[in-house]
Amino acid sequence: MKQNLKTAAAVLAFAVLAGAQSQNAPPAGNQAPATAPPAQTAPPQYSAVKGLKLPPQAKTQEEYNAFMAASQLAFGNDSAAADVAARDFKLKFPNSELTSQLYMGLMLNSIRMNNSDRAVDMGREVLKLDPTNPVAAVYTGLVLAETTRESDLEAAQRFEEAGKDANIGLQNVDTNLMLAGNVPQETVDGTKADLKARSYDTLGLVAFKRNDFTTAEKYFRQAIQARGEPQDAMSHLRLALALDKQNKYKEALPEAQKAASLADPQDSVAKSAQAEVERLQKLTGAGGSASTQPATPSKP
Repeated sequence: MKQNLKTAAAVLAFAVLAGAQSQNAPPAGNQAPATAPPAQTAPPQYSAVKGLKLPPQAKTQEEYNAFMAASQLAFGNDSAAADVAARDFKLKFPNSELTSQLYMGLMLNSIRMNNSDRAVDMGREVLKLDPTNPVAAVYTGLVLAETTRESDLEAAQRFEEAGKDANIGLQNVDTNLMLAGNVPQETVDGTKADLKARSYDTLGLVAFKRNDFTTAEKYFRQAIQARGEPQDAMSHLRLALALDKQNKYKEALPEAQKAASLADPQDSVAKSAQAEVERLQKLTGAGGSASTQPATPSKP
């Protein structure tokens, strides 16, 4: 799984946990039964200006305590214990609004731990409970797109699912995003931009792996535009590869150079970007003889 995806998932996981800890406690003395409707009064920091969805609420102190205990495991390193805690919580509180948050924690932590199959499974669980959850949709779709090979038996179905998830993310990120209510507006806006960019990256990856390089180019350009600053090395590398596949070598070279300049030198993206730069320099005559065409470009 790509390093930048794991890093972003880890950061977002902490934001999700912070939101749960700060927003889900029931009012003091609340002993309402599980069927009682939750309070819907948004705290001041969840203003329409900020553009965050009101987070789910625990109906009783018992539910809240159980959720907090399970969520701590969800963001830990013991996957088996976390899965058991999530199942137990779901069984004990079948009507809880917090279950989707718990499974989203499991999804994000699975990405951090480089367990793509588990990440997809947990993301699907979230979307069963909360079909418009933009974080679950974006990350599930991107993991599917990144880990599915064209030769896989279920490639067509997985690519279709990835594209559907990406569009769910795009349609809901501005209205259904939940974060800790005390995060600054800059963080909210940056998170939304990043999720939109990852959605376009997903659509671009699906098109690229289907050999539709013109469509892939379009989506990778949209990903770069949606993210704004700071830019992401992987998106520029993917755009360079899509252009390369269309023999647009002169257009591809600056994108590959941009990717190389943005990438962490210790990350595999840096190595791939530099290899693409050298290939394109030979093809364009910018870095030596173009008489011998280098090997085909790497895959995004």
